Amino acid sequence: MYRFLLSRQWVLLTLLAALLIPLMIQAGFWQFHRHESRVARNDLIAGNLNADPVPMDRLTGPGREAAEEDRYRAVTVTGVFDTSGEVAVRQRTGPEGGYGYWVLTPLEQADGVVSPR
Repeated sequence: MYRFLLSRQWVLLTLLAALLIPLMIQAGFWQFHRHESRVARNDLIAGNLNADPVPMDRLTGPGREAAEEDRYRAVTVTGVFDTSGEVAVRQRTGPEGGYGYWVLTPLEQADGVVSPR
């Protein structure tokens, strides 16, 4: 009655399924860990965007980058914009999906530090 299950086609199909099961389980764990890291990143962004602004020199400065936990944090800085040093960053996507430019203008702070450079 079930003799057809011993045919070559059914045996190969069963072996293929047995090989694919561990791969699918691994892919499921990968997706779960990817989800966890995205949730953690989104929580960091939301928390830092809602935090009170701090002076920029407290988080970063010349020759050092902001720490990972300080990314997306609002900062305060005072200075004068140097329009002679403006640069255009081409082919940036806008909020509506259109292409355009970003215009970056350096800010010279009171202590002489120029950002970005």
